[in-house]
Amino acid sequence: MVGGVRKFHWNEWANDLWIREVIFPGKRNGYFVEAGAADGVGGSSCLVLERHLGWTGICIEPSSRFFPQLKQNRPKSVCVNLCLANHGGTVDFVEAREPYLSGVRGALLHCKAGGEESVATGVSSRRRAAKLVDLLREHGAPRRIEYGAFDIEGSEYEALRDFPFEEYRFLALSLEVDGRIAQPITALLAANGYRETSNPFNEAGPWERYWVHESIAS
Repeated sequence: MVGGVRKFHWNEWANDLWIREVIFPGKRNGYFVEAGAADGVGGSSCLVLERHLGWTGICIEPSSRFFPQLKQNRPKSVCVNLCLANHGGTVDFVEAREPYLSGVRGALLHCKAGGEESVATGVSSRRRAAKLVDLLREHGAPRRIEYGAFDIEGSEYEALRDFPFEEYRFLALSLEVDGRIAQPITALLAANGYRETSNPFNEAGPWERYWVHESIAS
């Protein structure tokens, strides 16, 4: 609610509203990467950008429950069914009883508050893993990417720690940051020219944190 007027957003933390009103007001035809896209609708940070502002991008989702729906719901995006990691090959992925809490087993156990329960009550299987940079190269992503949204249940740091920020630049980032990875994430992004900022529309999700690249920071 701003000035007594409710602002429309799809994402529960209003990440989409932050992008379209604060960072890139009214911008059309931008490019995004949405990691942890789920079914492409529920809680999506990029659905509104795609449907109403002509943005395109890559949606990444490892869950076999969500991925068929993602492909159907996000026809203008490249949709890939895999886990982001700092290596290729495979990883041990846990389909949690609560599907939105599914993730890479090691990240759930070591980096995610409450992840032990997801592992204990979920179903594990081996899933394809890929480095983010390899996906960007494979799908011809632009070197300048307006927005990266990462909600991958404790794997955020592993997905970004070896990323070549000199090759691809995200202008704005939102990451779900559990307390256990807050320090390394913050240090990594600061070292690569990112300044942490706030989302004035997010009133209840302190674990959702925001950065902009110094090239657009005011």
